Amino acid sequence: MQKEKNVLLLALSEFNTHIKEDNYYYVKTGKQMEVVASRYQLEPGSKYIICDLAKSNRKIDKIYMLCTEEALKKTVEFNEMTDISPKEYYIEKVKQFVTGESQQIDFSQIDDSATEIFGDNEMNCMNLLEDNKKMYTEEVLSQMFNEVEVVEGKEYSAISEIVMSILPMKNEAEKINIFVDMQGGKRNTIFTLNAVLNMLKNNDISVEKSIAIAYQRGKIIHNIIDETKSYNIFDLVSGMDEFFSYGKGKKFCEYYDKLNSSGAEDSYEKKIVNLIRDVSDAVELCNVVEMERGIERLAREIQKYMNLENDVKEPLFASLVPMLDNEYRNLLKGGVKKSGKVVVDRIAIIEWCLKKGLYQQALTLAESKVPEQIVRDNILYYCVQGDEAEFNSAKKYFINEKNNLKDEQKFLINDVSRYFIKNLIKSCNHKFHQFKNCIFRNKNLRGLHLYTNVRNTEDNKDNLARLIEKYDDLVWLRNNSNHASSEKKY
Repeated sequence: MQKEKNVLLLALSEFNTHIKEDNYYYVKTGKQMEVVASRYQLEPGSKYIICDLAKSNRKIDKIYMLCTEEALKKTVEFNEMTDISPKEYYIEKVKQFVTGESQQIDFSQIDDSATEIFGDNEMNCMNLLEDNKKMYTEEVLSQMFNEVEVVEGKEYSAISEIVMSILPMKNEAEKINIFVDMQGGKRNTIFTLNAVLNMLKNNDISVEKSIAIAYQRGKIIHNIIDETKSYNIFDLVSGMDEFFSYGKGKKFCEYYDKLNSSGAEDSYEKKIVNLIRDVSDAVELCNVVEMERGIERLAREIQKYMNLENDVKEPLFASLVPMLDNEYRNLLKGGVKKSGKVVVDRIAIIEWCLKKGLYQQALTLAESKVPEQIVRDNILYYCVQGDEAEFNSAKKYFINEKNNLKDEQKFLINDVSRYFIKNLIKSCNHKFHQFKNCIFRNKNLRGLHLYTNVRNTEDNKDNLARLIEKYDDLVWLRNNSNHASSEKKY
């Protein structure tokens, strides 16, 4: 299996027939400028990518040319060639570049506009070394160029053709790298190109580099620019859509990891990205404790970030933070206090999960945390026998490790509310007329004679009875869906 395959995608344009002489295209790195002379607008980008790969002894394996009818139509004459189509001209010029003599440019003969652009930089012609040319054998060139016709109204056919041609390469190489020249083509071919890139991305084939030409009207010298970061904005949009729609932070975090690969680990943005990753992982794993803890920490960190001066914030990230704040603020009770204290609203988190289609997570949260929430919201109270004064004053009383509990009791008491509700169901057999003196059936909790209390009206008792019955149904649903078989429907 090959280590990699490098694929170039581009959309061919019709000839710009007024170009009768070379235009010059440059890439600047520090004080060095590499310049290539070309006439057809799709030449320079391909030549640059070929040279850039050659610097690390890599080559282009496939070029997919999206061609409209105009790109396939032969013209009477274009510069020194006659009866040739843009596709044929492009292929001929690329072949000449990778196999022919190195190009020589007399920089002193370029018009006066070059002086201002070139300045005192060191000028070099963009060429392949002879050793690099050896990579482009006749066999390689015979398989390198692939025409894909784009017919208006039937763009889907071109999309399918390219994707279905590239995907099998995953069985031939460890990695597929995509390079894109965004320069040419009509609007429908550009849309087609973007659709192809999105479909490949969904199959873990991503863009390594995207380029374009910064044309200057009326001049013959133009800049080849790297548009990879700009193109990656699509990854950010996709990541944000995934995050807000499904609560998953993978793509969003991957975008910022790639964007700031050399950034400080303790940067303000990095802290928030890492916390989003933690919350997302906890949600996917149904880890209720880590989910709540992560939401609390993330809410505090977002609040700190929003209070920072603008000059220390990364502009794009700063524009997204209000949306993140709105997403998580609704999961808290009363927002973030001045002291930094936050309290998650478990009912709001369950609703959040349901809106995003995270039904298993919603069921797990409800089964695990609703009983404790019932107590926290003062719907129901409980206390240890002997603390009737506490009970009668109708204050919440939580059993904790300060009580003289046996080890087995301490283990169970971590989730005492859950056990309390479940055992209340068992002991009362779904009839809730007597709420006091309910005894835990669990042998490890025996001796912790708990009391329950609601406001002394029959309506409240009936409402609590219905609530706990619904909870019992939900527990059954959650447990059975977790162990679902093909014979059961839920």
